[in-house]
Amino acid sequence: MDLKFVTSTEFQNNAGRFLDEARKIPIGIQKHGHKSHVLLDIDEYNRLKSMDETNARKAKLDALKNESFERFDDVYKELAK
Repeated sequence: MDLKFVTSTEFQNNAGRFLDEARKIPIGIQKHGHKSHVLLDIDEYNRLKSMDETNARKAKLDALKNESFERFDDVYKELAK
């Protein structure tokens, strides 16, 4: 995904234009030469947030599975004897 960077001054002077452009590609904003913010379309934001939440749920489930196996590992070993 392409990312177009503009200075904070450019953004302030042309906010409407950059809001329109952000519907197509994310707009990065630099302040004092440092990349500081990204403006993106709300649909893209929601898609990324959903992916993040899905990955977090998967990680929690994996951790619970591993914890369950570790907790009962000694029991499984005893039963296997």
